[in-house]
Amino acid sequence: MREYVVWRVADQAIDWFVLRDRNYHRLVSSPDGLLRMLVFPGLWLDAAALLRNDPAAAVAAANRGLARPEHAKFVAQLNKKRGDGGQPAAE
Repeated sequence: MREYVVWRVADQAIDWFVLRDRNYHRLVSSPDGLLRMLVFPGLWLDAAALLRNDPAAAVAAANRGLARPEHAKFVAQLNKKRGDGGQPAAE
């Protein structure tokens, strides 16, 4: 596992850990307060929104990340590995 998230309910905190040099390190929020996954480009987590029970803000942050070009590139690479030439999966 290269990354994992811990929601510490009793402490009202969310921690995201990244594996580097065979050790896990806490991911630091970006200046806008978001946690940005490294392994899955475009997966953004607004921990503060989740902790204050604001699903609209949490979803908005996630959608902003998923709309980024690096996420589209990542999805195309996954689809190419899957063998469908980078086409989105049918729904």
